[in-house]
Amino acid sequence: MRILVLGAAGFLGRHLVDHLLDQGHAVEGWSRRTIAPRARVISRTVDLRQPASFEHLAGPWDAAVHLAGHSVPGDAWNTERVRENVAIAGHAFDHLARVAPGLRVVFVSSARVYADRAEPHREDEPLGPTTLYGLSKELAEAWARFRARDLDVQIVRPFQQIGPSMPPGLLLPELFARVSQGSGPIEMRGPDSTIDVLDVRDGVRGIAALLSADARSGDAWNLSSGKPRRVSELARGLCARLDIEREIRFAHHAAVPLVGNSHKLQAATGWSPARSFEETLDWITWPEESP
Repeated sequence: MRILVLGAAGFLGRHLVDHLLDQGHAVEGWSRRTIAPRARVISRTVDLRQPASFEHLAGPWDAAVHLAGHSVPGDAWNTERVRENVAIAGHAFDHLARVAPGLRVVFVSSARVYADRAEPHREDEPLGPTTLYGLSKELAEAWARFRARDLDVQIVRPFQQIGPSMPPGLLLPELFARVSQGSGPIEMRGPDSTIDVLDVRDGVRGIAALLSADARSGDAWNLSSGKPRRVSELARGLCARLDIEREIRFAHHAAVPLVGNSHKLQAATGWSPARSFEETLDWITWPEESP
């Protein structure tokens, strides 16, 4: 298959391209940033905020994955950034509906679209984002569902996918920096939250599985391990691997758990997480030694 990947130069995009190539697919990657030349990859410099930069591009493609947009929840979000994310998604879906009607398009949203609740989230529960980042994803999902009449749209809601070389502003880079630098107690800005972490290599397998899954257009899918983890577990695991003994202090305000139920994706595609938590921490600590 020839797969179009929008946002191919980002953290998730790079891992997805690697996986697709390993599976024997060809890739056309769009990004505002330069994509390193590779066999079976057509790289295009595209700014999805500017339709003129891609209106002449029409494939052919067998499927597409939409990863483009602002994707770091901890960035300085404002209404303009929300509008940009919605515009990026809208321009992409409008273009694909025009040049490739019926195309299977996997839109990567976020678990941040859900309202707060203590139990693992399911796809059929009401949405209710509590941050501007989550709002941008909910609005982009609405555009995706609007175009589900013209395209075969599948909406993925990833929980925290982790691996080496994540962009600044995410939990793991901050945690790794605080653990590996300085001395004395490690002061974390946030609470010891309960989260759902998934090895990004398992995450991209789940996304790829939806490229050919038997599903109705406009459907939504959680992408998660389903296992609650405390941030302190990540911190202690990294400290142990780096042979560091330091006290870890968290902010004392409470946080609602963010954990997902991925039974729907598992039942439809046969996907399930293959990497253990310990294996993922090893990879993050010593990326050059992991397969």
